[in-house]
Amino acid sequence: MSRKQKFHGTSSASKVVADYINQLAKARCAKQTDLGRVLGRSQSYVQTRCSGLQSWSLDDIDALAKYFDFPNAFALLDKARGIQ
Repeated sequence: MSRKQKFHGTSSASKVVADYINQLAKARCAKQTDLGRVLGRSQSYVQTRCSGLQSWSLDDIDALAKYFDFPNAFALLDKARGIQ
């Protein structure tokens, strides 16, 4: 069984959020280890979420929103959805 087969699929909404967090990280030149440090998690935890294999928790999104200079998770989620 491959690693990807171990995980259940995530929703399309989760994948949109993962893609947007990846874009933000790339723009800031942040590595997965940097994001892990922000969250108090491992690089592998971040990797499974950045790849869309697992969903980000709301607490994770809130912490990342602050790291990426958003006021809160709602603002990050709105931007990921294309809402200005």
